[in-house]
Amino acid sequence: MPDNGLVFRSFAQGSDRFFDAVRPYSGAGSVWFPNNLQGVSSRRNSDESLRDWFERMIENLGRQAPYSFLLEENIGLLATIKWTSNSSLTYANIQVIIAPCPLDEYFCDASQKAFYLRLDCDKQTLGELFTHPHPHIHLDDDLSPRFALDNGTSENVIVDFVEFVYRHFKPDLWLEWARSIWDRDYAHHHPATREKNPFPRIVEAFKASQFHLLQDYQAEMLHLKRLLFQEKERMSDLRLSKTERELLEYP
Repeated sequence: MPDNGLVFRSFAQGSDRFFDAVRPYSGAGSVWFPNNLQGVSSRRNSDESLRDWFERMIENLGRQAPYSFLLEENIGLLATIKWTSNSSLTYANIQVIIAPCPLDEYFCDASQKAFYLRLDCDKQTLGELFTHPHPHIHLDDDLSPRFALDNGTSENVIVDFVEFVYRHFKPDLWLEWARSIWDRDYAHHHPATREKNPFPRIVEAFKASQFHLLQDYQAEMLHLKRLLFQEKERMSDLRLSKTERELLEYP
């Protein structure tokens, strides 16, 4: 596993901390990350620059910010999540800032440029016909375009979004997580042929854009996707209704 052999329940230590903090308790409820976000107007305004929003969050969350909402040293995450009594997700606003440096350095250096993502899962903001996938991702403020998560009609949207962040902005950590899941399964089913493990060859084929080689590993890639899906299912009990996603989906 990544990080000097430490074993994580999710992609990394930061995502473990987040999933632990937003684990649903019995009955309907709400949770905030960090926990002192409750009562703070955290949503980025449409006319608010990313730096102004970040500085406002630091001011409102106190002297422990940005450390209280770190996912990784250069990635901050703020979340408001609500669910019903059966852990059915009813609302999620998850905002992520990705800086080219540690967030405390970004705060002190106005020349640094950061990147913003927001996951919105809110049936009260559906917009024009088929413009707001459920949930959807914003790349800047409230304006179009809005993008659907790339996991189709998966119900596990909180985990899917956090994975999206790691897969795109911490690919080495995500790859080590994926490798550990595959290697554990492969060692169990093929203990005598570990040297034939195809995972390194699949990774290299992607890096080298060798599509013809990937075609030879179709069965292995399908199995890998199933393994990762099963592992992600264990990370959180919160689920968004598949029927709701399908109703608002525009394939």
